[in-house]
Amino acid sequence: MRSVKDLFLSTKRLLDYLEKPMQKEERDDYIEQLHELIDERQQLIENFNGQPQTSEEKKMAVLMVEWNKKINELLNSHLLTVRTDITRLKKQKDTGKKYENSYDHEPIDGFFFDKRK
Repeated sequence: MRSVKDLFLSTKRLLDYLEKPMQKEERDDYIEQLHELIDERQQLIENFNGQPQTSEEKKMAVLMVEWNKKINELLNSHLLTVRTDITRLKKQKDTGKKYENSYDHEPIDGFFFDKRK
């Protein structure tokens, strides 16, 4: 029962943590803590042996399966947020470079210079 209960509590901590909003100012700390919780849970899953035996363990297992679906949704949501921010940051960086070095880039509007006389 101990391993099922440990896994149950670890899953609950991970779910509770993911439900907290990720602040942009504290994103690195948030992600680091998230990795620690995921690693802890992964260790418990790897060390888990067998099937739930008692009715209480079975109820915990069913609840963990439901929580796992929600955890996956929240992880995907956070991943999408981070990817969007990275894409926006890259676009801002490229735009800034174009303004700084305006003659280093190809013209975007499609005109060309005719060299014939």
